[in-house]
Amino acid sequence: NLACNYSSCDDIPDAEGCMYAENYSAFHADFTADNCVQYGGTACVEAPAEVVGCLDVNASNYDAAATVQAVDQYANLLCIYTSCDDIPDAEGCIYANAYSCFHEGFNAANCEQYGGTACVEEVELTFTQADIDAAYAAGAASVTPEDGVSQTNVDEAYGWGYGDGAASVTAEDGVSQADVDAAVAAITPEDGVSQADVDAAVAAITPEDGVSQADVDAQADLSYGYGYGDGAASVTAEDGVSQADVDAAVAAITPEDGVSQADVDAAVAAVDVTSDNQAVADEAYGLGYGDGAASVTPEDGVSQADVDAAVAAITPEDGVSQADVDAVQAQLEEALANAGGGSAEPIFIDIVEGWNILGYTLPYGQDVTATVADIVDNILIVKNNAAQVYWPEFAFNGIGDFVPGQGYQIKTTAAISDYTWPDVDGQRVELTPTVPAWAFDMEAEIHPNDIRSLVKVVNMLGQEVNVVDQFSGEVLLHLFNDGTVEKKIVR
Repeated sequence: NLACNYSSCDDIPDAEGCMYAENYSAFHADFTADNCVQYGGTACVEAPAEVVGCLDVNASNYDAAATVQAVDQYANLLCIYTSCDDIPDAEGCIYANAYSCFHEGFNAANCEQYGGTACVEEVELTFTQADIDAAYAAGAASVTPEDGVSQTNVDEAYGWGYGDGAASVTAEDGVSQADVDAAVAAITPEDGVSQADVDAAVAAITPEDGVSQADVDAQADLSYGYGYGDGAASVTAEDGVSQADVDAAVAAITPEDGVSQADVDAAVAAVDVTSDNQAVADEAYGLGYGDGAASVTPEDGVSQADVDAAVAAITPEDGVSQADVDAVQAQLEEALANAGGGSAEPIFIDIVEGWNILGYTLPYGQDVTATVADIVDNILIVKNNAAQVYWPEFAFNGIGDFVPGQGYQIKTTAAISDYTWPDVDGQRVELTPTVPAWAFDMEAEIHPNDIRSLVKVVNMLGQEVNVVDQFSGEVLLHLFNDGTVEKKIVR
């Protein structure tokens, strides 16, 4: 035993050993931790390594040797469950390789959105269909707690569709308009409600119901005023009225509706286009046609068919002659011919010796080799954001073309003043891979002494250690075979 007194297992010179009151011994084949304790010593042993895995016995990938629950980057348990009956919570989300319980920011809808299977508790109904039918037959007003049906039962039944008619059903009842429409569409003679029943119900509306024919006519007149009063221009898809609806309504107007053809003609004749209105029309024409046909897109609500129809409808009576149209067409063709070529004022920059970051300012791409050919003697390397390089000395162009708007790192051997990107007119340079002369002159490491290798790592007590087992901030010495030493701090 070493005649050394250690106050802590952290101080012993070995990974494991036995501390006595006044001396110390390392473990070996004939002396173990049990022997140490048997002889009154303190056994210093390494803590067992953590085993990460699934700890839930109900999971199909349960790991009996695991000591720490495995989770992914989203804190989901890396446990696989084949059934909602196996999950550890009342409700949760099963993924193919993970599981998560529901919480404030994650519910069943989110689970299914991300491709999971939502496990939710089933809610047992507190009443039967017979209770609902009996309550409805007797009328909501007669239902009391003595009937064995509570107000909650009535409210739930009402939410299922037993209201006071379609007019009383609102989104607050839990019944949407879509539900009502679906219910109406689903009514067939098999339901015991025939078309005759519906017709009879409509025919049965009388003044005694508080709804007179005058009320119906007044409502119709009011609706007509809303739909027609502002003219067809006021009707948009956002109103829930399509052009097809408008066309159908116009086609359906007959003298029986109280609107004769004479009424329609009189309304058209009453439209007075004054000079003020003409000025507004001219301004609108300028706004619509001023930017050219190229500016009209389907997103504007104007299709190509609309444009063609408008052009075909232009006559000298509109104050626009064929000469005007031809002049505008000539201007448009000239603009289209000049469009797309691109132009850019030259931007001059000073390149310093060493590393530079340059933005490629031309509006079109160009071959890297051809573009920098005039300064290639001063270029060591060019890099893009994806770490691809153009390396002139090795005749290697891994970038291909400069991309408009992107930046590039360029390392040079000398400064270059007032440089601007040249237009190489589509020229490309084919490269043949080569190796520079200085590479042939490089010495290769051929003797073991020329190859620097790590001998061992020791702490400041001279004890050999494994770097990965040391705590952050500890100072260690790295000893190399060439007689050099590097002092490093554990990160």
